[in-house]
Amino acid sequence: MDNDIRILIGLTDLNIDFDAKAEQHFNETNLNGTATITWNLLLTYATNCEKFGTPMVHNGIKMVTHKGPRIAFKFQNYRIRKQKFL
Repeated sequence: MDNDIRILIGLTDLNIDFDAKAEQHFNETNLNGTATITWNLLLTYATNCEKFGTPMVHNGIKMVTHKGPRIAFKFQNYRIRKQKFL
C-alpha cells in the first residue's frame, strides 16, 4: 500500500494492507441515502513469535467493520480481515 493512500484514509498500523482476495480495493455504495466508501483491508503479523522465534499456528480469520472519518463528504468503512493466531 502506498504511504499517500495510508495517510489519506487515516491508517497508522503498518501491518494493514489491501486484501488480495477482494475483487477491488474499495467499493462505493449508497447506504441510507449517504455516500459510503468501504475499504477492503487485511491485517496480519509476522508468523514467528518475537520472543521465542517459534512459528505461530494460524487459527482462522475474523472479518470486522470499523467506521472511519469522513473524506470529501463521504463516510468511510474499513472491512478488515484479521488473521487469528494461537
